[in-house]
Amino acid sequence: MAEKYSGKIIQQTIEGRGYPCLLCTGEAPQKGKKLKFTADNGTTYEGKITDVIDAGGELLIEFSEGLMPVKRA
Repeated sequence: MAEKYSGKIIQQTIEGRGYPCLLCTGEAPQKGKKLKFTADNGTTYEGKITDVIDAGGELLIEFSEGLMPVKRA
């Protein structure tokens, strides 16, 4: 079952390398944990959280090892 998080997947580029991020609202999840969520495209993904940034009322959740689709819409 997906966590209570849902939102838009965006790509963040740092030093020329792209990282997937989730832009959403809610309480900040714990860094280092795996997070399962449903993206706005209806697909459920899972990934390991690298960082969580509060971006003006929204959360930017970064994933270090990419995202794995676990259930397609």
